[in-house]
Amino acid sequence: MGEFQKRNFVVLGISPDSEASHQKFIEKNDLPFTFLCDPEKKVMAKYGAFGEKKMYGKVVMGVIRFNMWVNPDGKI
Repeated sequence: MGEFQKRNFVVLGISPDSEASHQKFIEKNDLPFTFLCDPEKKVMAKYGAFGEKKMYGKVVMGVIRFNMWVNPDGKI
C-alpha cells in the first residue's frame, strides 16, 4: 500500500454490499482504502467484476474477484 501511495495511486474496492457492511469489513480487516457500493452491479458488470462464473461446478451469476489498474481516463 505504501508504494501505491508514493506513486499517488488511489486504491478502491467495489462490491454490491451495503455501506454498513463495507464499514464493518474495513474495520475488521483494518483496510486503508475506500469501498464503493454498487448494489445494482452496473459498474461491476462494466469492468467484468460481475457476471457468469463457475462455483462448485455450476455456472452462476456473481462477483468475480480480481485486481486491475485503471488510468485517469478510465482505461484498463
